[in-house]
Amino acid sequence: MKKNLFIKQIRSILFFSFLFSIMTTGLIGEKRGGRLNLPGPLYKADAGQFDGNRIRDDLENNGMLVSHRITGHSGMEWPKGSHLYINFASGLWIAGKVDGQIRTAVAEYAPEFVAGPWGSDQGASEHKLYIVNKSDLADPLASDDFQNWPVDLGAPWVDEDGDGVYTPLPAGLDHPEFIGDQVIWWVMNDGYQAQHSIFNTLPLGVELQMTIWGYDRPDAFGDMMFVKALIINKSGVDVDSTIIGLWADPDLGNAGDDFVGCDTTLSLGFCYNDGADSDYGGDPPAIGYDFFQGPIVESAGDTAFAYGRLIPGYKNLEMSSFTKYINGDPVYADPNTAEEAYNYMSGYLRDGSPFINSETGEAGMFVHPDDPNLNTGAGDGVWVDSDDHASGDRRFLMNVGPFTLADGDSQEVVFGMIIARGNNALSSITALKQVDQLAQLAYDIQFALPASPISPDVAVSTSNDAILLTWDDGVNAVESYVALDVIDKLPVPVSFDTTWVTDIIFGVTSDTAIVGTDTTITMDTTYTFIQIVDNIDTTFEGANTTFTFQGYNVYQLETASGQGAAKRVATYDLIDGITEIFDDVFDATLGEIINRRVQFGSDSGIKRSIEIDTDGLNGGIPLKTNRAYYFAVTTYGYNPYGIPRTLESSMNIITIRPQIATTRDEPVTSYGTSSIAATHSVGASDGSAVAVIIDPLLITGDEYQISFRFNADTTTLVWDLTNTTTSTLLVSGNPIQGGVDMESGDDVGVGANPIVEGLQIIVSGPPNEFKDFYATHNADVCSMVINSKE
Repeated sequence: MKKNLFIKQIRSILFFSFLFSIMTTGLIGEKRGGRLNLPGPLYKADAGQFDGNRIRDDLENNGMLVSHRITGHSGMEWPKGSHLYINFASGLWIAGKVDGQIRTAVAEYAPEFVAGPWGSDQGASEHKLYIVNKSDLADPLASDDFQNWPVDLGAPWVDEDGDGVYTPLPAGLDHPEFIGDQVIWWVMNDGYQAQHSIFNTLPLGVELQMTIWGYDRPDAFGDMMFVKALIINKSGVDVDSTIIGLWADPDLGNAGDDFVGCDTTLSLGFCYNDGADSDYGGDPPAIGYDFFQGPIVESAGDTAFAYGRLIPGYKNLEMSSFTKYINGDPVYADPNTAEEAYNYMSGYLRDGSPFINSETGEAGMFVHPDDPNLNTGAGDGVWVDSDDHASGDRRFLMNVGPFTLADGDSQEVVFGMIIARGNNALSSITALKQVDQLAQLAYDIQFALPASPISPDVAVSTSNDAILLTWDDGVNAVESYVALDVIDKLPVPVSFDTTWVTDIIFGVTSDTAIVGTDTTITMDTTYTFIQIVDNIDTTFEGANTTFTFQGYNVYQLETASGQGAAKRVATYDLIDGITEIFDDVFDATLGEIINRRVQFGSDSGIKRSIEIDTDGLNGGIPLKTNRAYYFAVTTYGYNPYGIPRTLESSMNIITIRPQIATTRDEPVTSYGTSSIAATHSVGASDGSAVAVIIDPLLITGDEYQISFRFNADTTTLVWDLTNTTTSTLLVSGNPIQGGVDMESGDDVGVGANPIVEGLQIIVSGPPNEFKDFYATHNADVCSMVINSKE
């Protein structure tokens, strides 16, 4: 849904979750009482996990978007691997009236939905959760769900060859539509009467095609899970007064100390902690739900968006109510009948009486719409949860409607679950609202987010007191990173108004015609308030902007899950004059946006290995043999016009234990301290080559040959490396000489040279013939031989 945004705030949000990642450990608070004794499903559901970023969520293919039933405790863990839980259970609710009688289709502590399309066999094997990851594109045969993506049931896919038939990679070109790094799809319906045991109504008659996705990123998007629901009326009758609700029982750590509230300007409902939490500690996160796209209704002069297109003469409905109830409360109690549920979804208490704002005495359909950060106590005009009740075990419903769902008609809604963390319970709310604006912006551009860099593949070698990390394999793909940015495009002001303007962007390209705008108006970034109009420029001063590869970061972490302390050990960046990168970042301590350093480049040159012999998290003491240490190497990109200006790959954390080597394997030389000079074997040359010993344990004792040739366009001299002992080509067409990429002209540094079989090959000068050398296994000085050849 459209909302006013503040563009200066957007840069900061992407970094927020990465900056505040220190976590405590604990166990979920116990549930007591409530409605957990509801009967389970009458058929076997398919259960699975969303784990595509820092969220791990148990779910089922029957509407249980967050399911406590799989493990017996809260269904959503955050951060993934921390054993800390933030959301007990959650599901989609739909209620409407047929001939004046309320019918429901809900998922609460049990579901009223069953798997499969309307009228199908819910127990059929193909009616399951289909889970694919973008990484499956590299090995599509390894994923059964990729190969058997249910396009016949409605699953979204990309018809690369345009023949209308799903022929997946690698046999064909087609693949599932990867709106995120992980995508989950299923279809369900509420047509099984016996399953309607929660509110005991007749089936509503709906089929739902569900898509869940997320982004594996170190920024705020790594703490979001998005949901799209296509709702189709298959009942044969019209359903009027229809309301869609997002129901949640968010247990934020300890279940007994939570508050809830909403922000009507953001269509956001949220849960936050009453101060410190026994599980999450003194800085508990907040969790929120946002309706990004509501159902559409006719509205002359308006334009709605649904089904991937703009629809004139309609509008998207906004959040219509936000209600709460409390486990064990005699008044704010769980609904037991369809009428009570419908009352809550309509913005009333379960008995149909209104919620009363205790600050104003007025009735309202949005419970606790004010900012808890502004609350000073009763009588301050700020209506928050603590004004009316002590903290406890909350549930909430955020709703949109009513509307008529005609027979055969459909509606498409999009919403998200969003998590953010500040330095205390209240600052987490502020952080959540900042992050929610970013999530809304992502929806506004239809999730055309610039791709994050990919992490390098890291190899590990250890001695009794040191760790060696190398990441040379596959670096061509890593370092050729380029991502087109849509979010960064500052909109062109209309010629009759100098205020910045923007709107939902759908399928735009850099040459999209802009009608009624003046592209000669000078950009002025002092304007921060954005109003909603129809036109947007997708270029920055006429040129596309992109993120490109800038360097590597090496981190030491406290835990294998990434929770706890983290320390940047090293940064290796291009030699291009771009060193430290500053950006606007939300500071949880100050509760505001500040400009701060976010990348720490120094024009060091690219390096693809590092030896670590000290513990950076414990005062630099020497590493201890057989103790577990945790490291990650990431890639970061840079866009001077981007929002934010830098994107970083996700952390692939490696657990490493320094080991005492056997006598046979103990090297007599160490990382980077010895080298092997190459000798000319034929022809004259002013150049030279040297092999630096990176990992003595990997040295083979084989003979290697460096040969030079012109590249395909015959303009640049490149070199190949062959292990002549095994007749294996190890490096082909490398243009780096003297630390300069001779094809691009970039000064990349000698550390960018390839590492193979324990050696880094460094070529300098303008060689024009052949060089070769011998490497002796585990030798400090290697035999060097000059081969006299014609």
